Amino acid sequence: MRKKWIVFLVAICLVAATVSVTPQTLVSKEGALEDARYLREKLEQIHPNLYFATSKEDTGERFRVVMEKLKSRNTWSKLGLYRVLAPFVASFKDGHTSLSIYDEFREFADRGGSIFPLLVRVEDGSIEVVANLLKSEPGSGRQILSVNGIPAETLYEELTELVGAARKPFVESKVSSNFPIYLWARFEFDKPYEIVFVTDKGAEKSTRLEGISAERYRETKDSIMGKAELNWDLTFPRKGFGLLTINTFRGDLKQEFKEFVKNSFREIHRREPEYLAIDLRNNGGGSTVLSDFLYGFVSAKPFRTFAEVRVKYSKPVMEKTTIFNPITLFRVTILGDRTIVHKNDYSPPPERKYRFTGKLFLLTGPGTFSTAANFAATIKDVGAGKIVGEETGGLASSYGDVFSLELPNSGLDLGVSYKCFLRTGGFDDGRGVAPDIEIETDRVEEVKGTDPVLSGLLEKIDGEKADNT
Repeated sequence: MRKKWIVFLVAICLVAATVSVTPQTLVSKEGALEDARYLREKLEQIHPNLYFATSKEDTGERFRVVMEKLKSRNTWSKLGLYRVLAPFVASFKDGHTSLSIYDEFREFADRGGSIFPLLVRVEDGSIEVVANLLKSEPGSGRQILSVNGIPAETLYEELTELVGAARKPFVESKVSSNFPIYLWARFEFDKPYEIVFVTDKGAEKSTRLEGISAERYRETKDSIMGKAELNWDLTFPRKGFGLLTINTFRGDLKQEFKEFVKNSFREIHRREPEYLAIDLRNNGGGSTVLSDFLYGFVSAKPFRTFAEVRVKYSKPVMEKTTIFNPITLFRVTILGDRTIVHKNDYSPPPERKYRFTGKLFLLTGPGTFSTAANFAATIKDVGAGKIVGEETGGLASSYGDVFSLELPNSGLDLGVSYKCFLRTGGFDDGRGVAPDIEIETDRVEEVKGTDPVLSGLLEKIDGEKADNT
């Protein structure tokens, strides 16, 4: 059984047109300064705990530097303003609070902009080729030393500072997945790419690569990445073992997701595998309505998605939010309680005809974020299954539910968390969900057709079976 659901990624869902220039929104110095002040004001006003990872004093100094930079020019392009403000937002280290440049990249690509043709892995200051969409050199596994004369170390520093999160592996994973977007946003490359890389014999070599269109990027990436580019997938790598890949919990796909899950567990029930692995390594999150629905098919244990949810009802949030609970409404509007804590009890999931009752494993890694990390925390905290792979990129207890607004002059999109979620177990250790069985992910090997995490899990299962015979 295999049903393909295409993942929506900004970088690969763009259809190029014929114009080669990207229009630039120009903002006056005064407008840029106003945008910066507005941005800081809204961050402090909306976020439930903005200074959880940095001090207010350090933030003040960073903001002073931002304002001095903005005063150095009479006009600012939208991209130029993004380059100054995005690192400031990222410095708060909340993966859900960010300044977005996706719409601008979409416009660039739609107008015929050329896209960087390599899939890469960014890690510890280095950049490694995962796949070459042009099917030329540098190939998989090659280390990139520079792009257009900019050293890999500099590229790493400049691009990772655009992304904020508490865990470095998630920052690296996000930059890796969206490398063409951040490369364009930071350096505005739209021309042949001069790549210096290390050959298989250890020598340095230079090559020129043409950028590719958005349509070709999407099609080629899909063909190379295969299952990683599906929303959801069910396979049976061998008898007695099922593999359910869940790459998104997007709320707008609720009906399709529920249909897929029901059909999948009907098939799993028919085949009766002893083991089931759910792969969340490429799942960046979505809606807990979907993850809760999935939980009912893998466990009958009482659960709660979160031990508590802390909501900050700031003025901007109140202007766009309807509070249906009369007690909450009274506390917020009459008593002036701006932060409301909702505590949750454990309750059994709904009965499911095709609930899996075998041994459950969750595959996680740096790309497991938001709702996917929350789901992993639930499975671990209630003891419904084992976590396999690497620690989740997203924190188990985290900030989230993004409130969106635009900066008044540039129109840049700002998203700010306004809720705080405490994991199922009721504690916050400041970490992602740690694996019970630790196996490192290797994206290059996955593209070549091998999966060290899945292979390692199967070997462990075989070893336990042998020990029990």
